[in-house]
Amino acid sequence: MRSCVRSTAGWSTWPDTARMGGEEQVYLSVVRQDIVKYDMMVKSLIQEIRELDGSQAELDDVGSLVRSRIAQLREQIEELKRLAQEEDNEDERHQLAEEAARSEKMLQDDHQAFRNALLVAQLTINQRSKDELLAKRPVEGEGEGEGEGEGEGSGSVRQRERRTRELLLRDSSRLSDDLLTVTRLIQDNVQKSRQTVDTLGG
Repeated sequence: MRSCVRSTAGWSTWPDTARMGGEEQVYLSVVRQDIVKYDMMVKSLIQEIRELDGSQAELDDVGSLVRSRIAQLREQIEELKRLAQEEDNEDERHQLAEEAARSEKMLQDDHQAFRNALLVAQLTINQRSKDELLAKRPVEGEGEGEGEGEGEGSGSVRQRERRTRELLLRDSSRLSDDLLTVTRLIQDNVQKSRQTVDTLGG
């Protein structure tokens, strides 16, 4: 590897080659540990999304954490690739390059799992919102016509039939309005979900 390792203050050059090699090995070990750590964090948060039974805000919060951990994981994988490119020993360079490629594949799998979990959670929240909206729709017309005595004439029968038709038309119109509202809500949430997922590739 090159005769320098990254520190909090930047790049430091070590004149002693033995010490230099040891420092680089320690740094490589830290990079590897960070890759494992962030991968485990991402997988844990994805599982949390799969089990989420909360609100849109809660989903957004967990999704934000996943994106942050994915970014950190990607950064460490890029660092591993850099170390591989700067390795002087051909065999070690090849091994590090293969390790970086495996880590990139792991990142892609995490990314896809996140997208799938996010989509399923979003659809679940949309369905719950739809059910809640429909459940709040008031049922009108109940009790109308009660108290009318038996033996009414044909005029009363026609009046009841007319009221029944009016109630059906009114309910049908209200249901159509509710469905339009639900459709708009779903479209808004799906669009928001797409925008959220699209940011993952950024």
